[in-house]
Amino acid sequence: MTALTRPVAMESEVQGGAAAAVADAGATEAPRGGGSSGGGSSGSGGGSSGGGSGSSGGGGDSSGVATAAIAAAGAAEGPRGGRGVGTGRRFFRRDEYEALRSALALPFGTAVDVGALQARFAGVRTETLISIYAQEQQYKVIRSNHLHKNRIMEYWAWYLAGEDVLSICAAVDFPPCMLMRRMLESALKVNKQAIGDILKQPALLAAAARARCGPGALAPSEGLLARVARDIGRCVAADTCYSPLSDMAKHAAGLEFEMLLCKRLSDLGVSFWTEGDLRARGYFKTPDVWLHTPLAVKDFETGAWRVVSWIDSKAAFGDDRVHSRQMEEQYSTYTNRYGSGLVIYWFGCLDGLSAKDAQVMVLDGFPERAHVRALAGSQASSATAQAPGGV
Repeated sequence: MTALTRPVAMESEVQGGAAAAVADAGATEAPRGGGSSGGGSSGSGGGSSGGGSGSSGGGGDSSGVATAAIAAAGAAEGPRGGRGVGTGRRFFRRDEYEALRSALALPFGTAVDVGALQARFAGVRTETLISIYAQEQQYKVIRSNHLHKNRIMEYWAWYLAGEDVLSICAAVDFPPCMLMRRMLESALKVNKQAIGDILKQPALLAAAARARCGPGALAPSEGLLARVARDIGRCVAADTCYSPLSDMAKHAAGLEFEMLLCKRLSDLGVSFWTEGDLRARGYFKTPDVWLHTPLAVKDFETGAWRVVSWIDSKAAFGDDRVHSRQMEEQYSTYTNRYGSGLVIYWFGCLDGLSAKDAQVMVLDGFPERAHVRALAGSQASSATAQAPGGV
């Protein structure tokens, strides 16, 4: 058995005849390293971000999940020929996805045999499995959090009776860091704002717990506080979804795939503003990349050419729930402000997401060479593009 590693979270119609104005001469390909002539891409970022664009790499959207190992290894893209889980392509039919979700619907603390799953679901990449697993665990917490919150003093009584904290987590199917947060808040009365720091530095627990004891109140014993502090460290090490370490890995993966996006665009000679560029000028709802001039990108599912003015990078698997939430919180704002755009779910996505909104195209990786073209006149426009003012 291989334990699951810690997670490291377009356009309506081409207006004014833009599709007819697609210039074949504008099609160039981003180099696709990684050792596969069919197009596995190179490491994510490669130390370069936006080198040919006039912009540096952007800020970090930490949505979605990844493994620390993927972030460290460079998170290479996989083969990009064909469709479905059997070919290395990461578009999933809904029946395939539901079968994979069912296989990953495991209690907290359960080891996941990644090799067995990849044998059953041929061609599914490790990071895709991890992303789906982590999302399913998060959905489960959302559904059950209120129930565990109501029972937390019962769990605390078990703990005081000598039950191991990780055994409690496994018995009630609740992630270790979430259980520890609830116990610190409800049983030890630790200030909620201090809990995040305590999870990172358990030595802070004793002072925080005693500070919450009123005059005449009985402070927790030193032995109990020492035990809880040790168990905080164990919970952080065991939790694949809610620990400070997993939060760091998610953030690192988000940054790394944004760097990969910027590098791909720079390799194409495409000019763009990063999220950091835009926020420095007063924009507060920004995609990861806003192109100086739009591109035409071929929709893999429909074969239609669509105009792309902005691109958002997601180091996550895109299912209906993730995409609908992001549409409401982010993408609809982007289309209102910047026009039609592209979302890349680097760890795969469901078929049919592009059909949900005509202004938001969805892909599972950076488009192929022949699928990116410059619109007529875009070279001249790019040469004179100026950074936008604030809004």
